[in-house]
Amino acid sequence: MLRNKKYNLLIIILGCIAAILLAQQWHYRADVTAEKRFTITAATENLIDSITEPIHIKVLLNGNLPADYKKLAIATTDLLEEFSARSNRKITVSYETPGEGLNDTTKYQLFDSLQRMGVVFERSSEIVANDNKNTEQLITPSAIVSDANGKAITVDLRSSKKVFKQYNILTDIPEEDKEATRNAAEALLEFKFANAIDKLTRKRVPTIAYVVGNGQPIDLTVNDLGESLRNDYRLAIFDLKKGYPQANQIDALLIVK
Repeated sequence: MLRNKKYNLLIIILGCIAAILLAQQWHYRADVTAEKRFTITAATENLIDSITEPIHIKVLLNGNLPADYKKLAIATTDLLEEFSARSNRKITVSYETPGEGLNDTTKYQLFDSLQRMGVVFERSSEIVANDNKNTEQLITPSAIVSDANGKAITVDLRSSKKVFKQYNILTDIPEEDKEATRNAAEALLEFKFANAIDKLTRKRVPTIAYVVGNGQPIDLTVNDLGESLRNDYRLAIFDLKKGYPQANQIDALLIVK
């Protein structure tokens, strides 16, 4: 009987060891949330699967944050954990509170350097309930995505548009719905990080052609459109009347009006 107990214990121990080794080789995450918070799109999965070189993401939205920004920080962490797991840890993530522990001079130099990289800063004011004092806090809702060669792209974690509560346009002063604004920001996180990773890892620059020849605007009203694309894509003009350049050289057509 004692021998059988020892034998069963040995089997259990060996089974546990095997399970641990298997878990190290095979990773699975189940998304059981109703809104599928941890489910990334097939396009993002394919992008992550194609990564061959290390990518590091430094999240600067960190520390003791107001409630609305805390929610955005948690959503960012959840998404990047999924990215890291999917990539078999080719994507690594770190969290940093800029300027923490630095003297004023060094902190100013750091903030200036970060701002030049495109990092955004916000000041948040809130009244502390205990002593009824107004406190200000500097928040950095940004992340820096970089490759092994040091090339970096800054990601603004905020939504580009504010959402306002319902109001009477004649009598009321618009009041921002901070929760709705942060929810809009959360919805854009996957695209923003995937877009940054794509720019760092792609082997060729796609060509976007602006279609003309059928009444499309060609004046300064579309100048901003071209400028916003110029840094990320090769731009061309596709004249419908001339068929130039060749269609097989174009990855996407931009048709306005």
